[in-house]
Amino acid sequence: MAAETEVQAAGPGGREPNHALRLAVSGVILAVAADLLIWFVWGPHLPPGGQATQADGQRFDIKVMAVMAAPVMVFVILYFAYSLVVWRHKEADTEDGPPIHGNTRVQTTWITVTSVNVLSLFGYGTYEL
Repeated sequence: MAAETEVQAAGPGGREPNHALRLAVSGVILAVAADLLIWFVWGPHLPPGGQATQADGQRFDIKVMAVMAAPVMVFVILYFAYSLVVWRHKEADTEDGPPIHGNTRVQTTWITVTSVNVLSLFGYGTYEL
C-alpha cells in the first residue's frame, strides 16, 4: 500500500519532479517581472516626488532598495505558495515523512545570496550617505 502511494505521489513517470528547478525558474521570471514593474511603473510615482533635486535622489535610492528587496519577497512568497499546493496533506497519508537533517548546498546558497544582498545594500547606503 505504501509503495503504491509513493508511485502515485511521484507522478506518471514514477519519479519525483525537480522542485528546485521549478522554483528557481519561476522565481527568476517573477523576480525579473517584479523588478521591471517596480523600476518603470511604480518608481516614477514613489514619494517624496520630483519637486526638488534632493527628492529625486531619495526617490532613486528607494527605487534601488525596492528592486533589490523584490526578488527576496518573490522567492519567499513563491516557496510558501508552492509548498502549500505541492506538499499538502493527502487524505490517505498517515505516515511521517523521512527525517531531514539539512542540505549543505541549499544552506550555502541561501547564506551566500542573502549575504551578497545585504552587503550590497550596506555598500550602497554607505556610498549614498
